[in-house]
Amino acid sequence: MLARFMDRSRLGLAALALLVGAGCGDTGNVYWFTGRVYDGATGTRLTGYSVTLQYRDVTQTGDVDEQGRYVLGPLYPSADYSVIVAANGYRTFMSHNMMRTSPGVASQTFYYDAYVYPGNAVVPATNVLVTLGDVPTPPADGVVRMQPTSHPSLTQPGVNTPPGVATATGAEQQIWENDEDLQFRAVSRPIRTGVATFEPGTLVFGVAYQWTIEGVSGHQNLSGTFTAGVDAQVAATVQPYNAANLAVAFHSASLNAIVPTGELVVVMNQPVEFDPTVIPARMVEAVDTGLSITSPDANANGMLNTLRSDSNANDHNVSIAIAGNRITFTWDRNTALATADADDPIVAVTYNNLSEVRLQPVGNRDPRAVRNLNELVGGRGLSVRMAAQ
Repeated sequence: MLARFMDRSRLGLAALALLVGAGCGDTGNVYWFTGRVYDGATGTRLTGYSVTLQYRDVTQTGDVDEQGRYVLGPLYPSADYSVIVAANGYRTFMSHNMMRTSPGVASQTFYYDAYVYPGNAVVPATNVLVTLGDVPTPPADGVVRMQPTSHPSLTQPGVNTPPGVATATGAEQQIWENDEDLQFRAVSRPIRTGVATFEPGTLVFGVAYQWTIEGVSGHQNLSGTFTAGVDAQVAATVQPYNAANLAVAFHSASLNAIVPTGELVVVMNQPVEFDPTVIPARMVEAVDTGLSITSPDANANGMLNTLRSDSNANDHNVSIAIAGNRITFTWDRNTALATADADDPIVAVTYNNLSEVRLQPVGNRDPRAVRNLNELVGGRGLSVRMAAQ
């Protein structure tokens, strides 16, 4: 009886040990994190902060030692998770991260640093200095937009990269990113005599912004990164549009495929828009007027498929739609035919008068950048197969 009681006691202690081990310590098949937290304005290592891990319905508070090194975990795999850093006098920090897969039988520990910024820090006036790449005169038009981004300039390779453990390729550093910064609004300021000024307090200290210069007459848009309160200013040179850069990357007629609707798709090498000096309806009407079809008398009954004579009223229901760098041409055979023979196939439809379709890069204001589609496709109409011969 005594032996049986002792056996049961050993089993109970073993089960208790397993339960205790599952609640604390390194149980395997989990992730742990360690690292340090710094004042992003001064670079000082912090000690008086708390760090918390959240996933599913679990909240884990990490340990922070006297030197400011934290240990956080365990994180079990297959769950998205957040890391929260809280320190008196500093702005809210919360980093949201994608789930990690199972590490296998052993646990893994990762080193991550974090940067927090004083809540009362005010960014002084920030200037974006804009020059033109082709003339010495500063631009008098355009705008600069500052959009919060999750990829600050501090973490770009080779640009004031903070301490941290590099990946295998060395392309990134292991830094928790503050996703709370993305909640701040984008702000824009006009360019006047080559300068756009963001007044004191307009930008948020420590937030990484992507700046974009756009709307400068005859010149391309330009973007870069900037961390408010860390980087002093932005100096950028915008380049003129080069009309030779506008080109056709692909058009569906080159596939010689059968498209029963006769739809034609032209893909440009960049986003385009119609020449604003020409009414779009006039371009559409020119292509509508030049539309032609190939339709033999297959049953030799003397009846043919023929188009209605054009009367400057878009008789063939041609449409031209632009979406980014994609231009789509369509027509409507049901309304376009003057006579019809259902037994005669329409082998092909040809979109002509493409010289009247005038295009330019989106946002361009330089008339030298305008090109007609006929020139870009090689001086010819484009034919789409609709049926087998």
